[in-house]
Amino acid sequence: MVREKEREKRIIVFDLLMMGAIFAFLLCYLEPASLFSKNITTGGDTGSHYYTAQYLKDVLLPKGKISGWCQGNLAGFPMLQNYFPLPFLIMTVLSWVMPLQIAFKVVTVMGTFLLPLCTYLFFRLLRQPFPIPITGALFSLSFLFMEGNSMWGGNIPSTLAGTFCYSMGFSLAVLWLGLVYRVMSENKGLRICALVLALVGLCHGYTLLAVLFSSLFFLISRKNFKINLKRLLLIDALAFCLMGFWLIPLMAF
Repeated sequence: MVREKEREKRIIVFDLLMMGAIFAFLLCYLEPASLFSKNITTGGDTGSHYYTAQYLKDVLLPKGKISGWCQGNLAGFPMLQNYFPLPFLIMTVLSWVMPLQIAFKVVTVMGTFLLPLCTYLFFRLLRQPFPIPITGALFSLSFLFMEGNSMWGGNIPSTLAGTFCYSMGFSLAVLWLGLVYRVMSENKGLRICALVLALVGLCHGYTLLAVLFSSLFFLISRKNFKINLKRLLLIDALAFCLMGFWLIPLMAF
């Protein structure tokens, strides 16, 4: 028993060191000097999203709103009504302790740093033995640095082109798949599963649809069909309620 605990501690220490190395590698690529400089990032649609963060902080939140009509583009448009608010809310919170320009850049790459961590936690939730979880985190780098697309989301080129909301939602979606597996196999963590699903939906609609369709896997088994369906419906209902403050006005308008 003592040897088993010692072995588990060594595994955790090794995994933490490797995760630190992954983050350090990503930081070297993304250049901390540029990431934490007080200027507005550019590239693809990224620069135009800064206006959304600024408008949320200076106009909407002081009025107690997270979405509203904005006259600053086109003939006016519904700001953060047809787009996803969570990354911009995080930017605003971070702007209380750092300039908004830096908070904006930190959040735009947050999904990139989350993917290795969420991949690691995914395999841990699947009860996969060492070294599978940390190996999965390492292999997530191959996806992040893939250059096969530069706009559809998830990888670094797409994230830097402006799809950072999708990148964050994609990373959280990987984590959610592990959480829902735990709910179905062990009947544990239903509330946190619903919370993470709501966060996925507040990041991007496509990632939300992807995980909802993926969860249908748990309805294949006839033996557990009814109980799994009940759990999935409960998770979805709780997530809908958590997203309701933003999702219901979206549906209404």
